[in-house]
Amino acid sequence: MAQIAYDSLRDRACECSGSCRPEPPLVELVDLWSLMITSAFALEVVLRLCSTGSEYFLRPRYGFLHAADAVVVLVSFGLEAYLAGAEARLASLLTILRLWRVIKIVSSAETGLEDYDDVVSRDNGRSAWRRERAQMRQEIAELRRRLAAATTVRTDLSLR
Repeated sequence: MAQIAYDSLRDRACECSGSCRPEPPLVELVDLWSLMITSAFALEVVLRLCSTGSEYFLRPRYGFLHAADAVVVLVSFGLEAYLAGAEARLASLLTILRLWRVIKIVSSAETGLEDYDDVVSRDNGRSAWRRERAQMRQEIAELRRRLAAATTVRTDLSLR
């Protein structure tokens, strides 16, 4: 966003006369940060592709979001790495599309929370089932003990 703001606010009249001042170091630093961040995102996409294969990007539920994110990141990285100067800043308009990552992160967090809730619910169900099973086993053991005691008493009575 800083790149876009700088490009839109700077004086462009100097370009015609060739009297432009050099860019401030902060702009160069922001350019470097942008390239580093985009490189990290591109590396993430490549590593995810290597680790999970194409299934991650082809899932029925959110696969299209992951695929769109990968395209935006890789195109953005390619343009930023290939183009230089003002052209690179033009490519930095893809920064707006990089905001897609924020949407993706929120979506992933929501999906993770839903999955976590499902896991917790399933675990709670299993725990309840295990407690009920333990109670039933105790009850069966008690009934067997009582049956054995009743059988012993009946056998004693029939022997007399």
